[in-house]
Amino acid sequence: MKNLFSFKVKSFVLGRGRITTSQSEAIEKFGNEWMVKAERKKIIAQDLFGNKAPTTLEIGFGMGDVLIDSAIKSPDFNFIGIEVYKPGIGKVLNCITMQGITNIKLIEGDAVEICESMFKEKNFSNINLFFPDPWPKKKHHKRRIVKQSFVDSIAKNLALTGCFHCATDNENYAKEMLVALSNCKKLKNLSDGFCSRPLDRVISKFEAKAIKSNRKIFNLSFVRKF
Repeated sequence: MKNLFSFKVKSFVLGRGRITTSQSEAIEKFGNEWMVKAERKKIIAQDLFGNKAPTTLEIGFGMGDVLIDSAIKSPDFNFIGIEVYKPGIGKVLNCITMQGITNIKLIEGDAVEICESMFKEKNFSNINLFFPDPWPKKKHHKRRIVKQSFVDSIAKNLALTGCFHCATDNENYAKEMLVALSNCKKLKNLSDGFCSRPLDRVISKFEAKAIKSNRKIFNLSFVRKF
């Protein structure tokens, strides 16, 4: 939401991707039911669902492949997805409606500011960040979402023993992620460096393209320390 867009350097550029009529209509028809307004007010994530179930946050869910699959596989868990691009939001809203999914809430807005401003600490059992924009040109590296300040904010959002999972197909970015996560005193690497790909994560269309192009996928999993 625009009320949480500051003048800070962003990890995204609005206007990418063409929204279809179906996606636009889904936002108009179903947005009020499944979308939560981004606000500068600390809330408990589970209160959005009216339960105490473990809650997973997915940052930048894209077209929602992982978010939808996870919610269907784990109906007793809550899932919150943050995205700035309307085509993905519209597609997920259509899937929620057509498949009768009740354990997803969506937030449109800047994930960096939402994570800093909207949720109370130790809220999430898992936080996922899969294939964020790598901004491959060196002059654009400042736009990369995974930097030390973001990692420190994410660590606060995790419940004790909660896990931050991320993946990228850009080796340079992967190394930057590993350094930033390793430097966070509240997080501990579950592996010695990069980890194996989780078997329960569905392969999204983006990841499938990376695999087909023989690009190596780098996975990281860090747990919140006591």
